[in-house]
Amino acid sequence: NIELPLMNDGRSSGTAIIEFKDSTGAASALEHNGADFQGRWLNIKYSTSKSITAPREPSKKDPGCVTVFVGNLSFDIDEDALRDAFKDCGEICSIRFAEDRETGAFKGFGHIEFADTESTDKAVEMAGTEIMGRAVRVDYANERRGG
Repeated sequence: NIELPLMNDGRSSGTAIIEFKDSTGAASALEHNGADFQGRWLNIKYSTSKSITAPREPSKKDPGCVTVFVGNLSFDIDEDALRDAFKDCGEICSIRFAEDRETGAFKGFGHIEFADTESTDKAVEMAGTEIMGRAVRVDYANERRGG
């Protein structure tokens, strides 16, 4: 059984929920965690009883991390609004919004790079804060580890 959640505009969310016939198949899939799939990094993990939209615990922070992931952003947000929302966390060096490779359309998430690592701790504490009517997800953006 495979579930492919869609975004509000009907496009793929980039997430798949796969139910395997047995634990051997699930374990085999997990071996591909961190692998490159057509230029995209795979994040594979066992599901839990929590909804995929439930608040998540932050990742373990890598030493020196200066960037956070910010998700569930309003499609009307701009850089100034995001800077304003996170200004009390510390000096912001840059903001990058994710865009669809084919259409260039905003994908609803981005990354904020701070001048120092302590600012990321303050930013992650803002998870669940409403920005433009949406409770944002915030997590440490540790370096990807490909396999």
